[in-house]
Amino acid sequence: MTVHRSISIPDLVIRPAGVWDTRAPLFQFVSYHRIENQIYHSLILSVSKLLCEAHKQDQGLAASRLFDHKKSGQMATRAWAAYKKSFQQNPSGVRPQPTMKNAVDSLHSSIPSITEYAIVSYCGLFETYIQCWALNFLLAKLESGDAWTSTERKLAHAFSPLASPRLPSFIDICKYIPIIKETFNILPHVFVNPKTSKEVEAPITPNLNAFQTVLFWRDWRNLLVHTSGMVNQWFYKKHAMFFADFKSVFPHIRDIEVGKKLSLNDATFRAMATTHYRAARSLRPILVGISSARRGHIMAPGPASDSGKVNPEKLPERVPLMLMAGDHQASYRWTSDPGFRQVISSTLTGNSQARKAVSEA
Repeated sequence: MTVHRSISIPDLVIRPAGVWDTRAPLFQFVSYHRIENQIYHSLILSVSKLLCEAHKQDQGLAASRLFDHKKSGQMATRAWAAYKKSFQQNPSGVRPQPTMKNAVDSLHSSIPSITEYAIVSYCGLFETYIQCWALNFLLAKLESGDAWTSTERKLAHAFSPLASPRLPSFIDICKYIPIIKETFNILPHVFVNPKTSKEVEAPITPNLNAFQTVLFWRDWRNLLVHTSGMVNQWFYKKHAMFFADFKSVFPHIRDIEVGKKLSLNDATFRAMATTHYRAARSLRPILVGISSARRGHIMAPGPASDSGKVNPEKLPERVPLMLMAGDHQASYRWTSDPGFRQVISSTLTGNSQARKAVSEA
């Protein structure tokens, strides 16, 4: 058996393309949070306006009177043609013209679809935030002079595109950086208790902490992606006890039932977004603290504001990059020195092949 010598490489962070290139992950998250809310609520407003107009009309009238597609451009014209074609032909082979009642039914049905899109998109946004925060956390530790733990080193390796094509998930990152779970476990899942209208600083019940609630919404999102939102036995059994507490705070959200679809409306979206927004905010002071304010806020690597708020007129023209001159040397060299990248890439590839050869010998 040939023994291959392992070449030592420095600890460094290699940011994969799928992670935001910024040292201010919360600022980036909040920016996208606003966009997600603008898109979702503008769609809800549009549907509500059309429903209001439709209900004023004779329900037997042609739906074209409501949509007025001829005055709305080519996209609307194509959509109207496809909408008409979606209705069943009668026995004579004639396709009936959609009525105002058809339009009302379609518009009501669009609300769950819009909400499904919004929940899947927002959960993905939160996952990307956690990934960006984790890389900044790893860099902050190196820059502070602290050595990585063995799990943190494994996480950095898992992020490296040279080691794995798959990005670590929220669950993975929480295992490697325990302070995230510890923080979320003592954090409420809402800002204000809907039943008392009072601000909350601790979980309303032991189940209703931010960590358990984020896990609940992750599984909710996964049902939307993999079963079109149909509740299965696994989801029901896993979350039945949690949902009993959740329902006590949000009684207007419909019960989950096996074999039926998840409740999808504006109340669902607001409940989901609130938890993720509060959870994301809670990680900012950790990153600012561990990095001595060089990371975690929009003015980084400069001083952070005490309040966490910055006058819009003083905001930088662009979000500060994750790595700059003066940051962790090896990680910065990866972004700026092609020769260094080649050496590290060859070393990592060689070590990987060596480990494979030994395991197969």
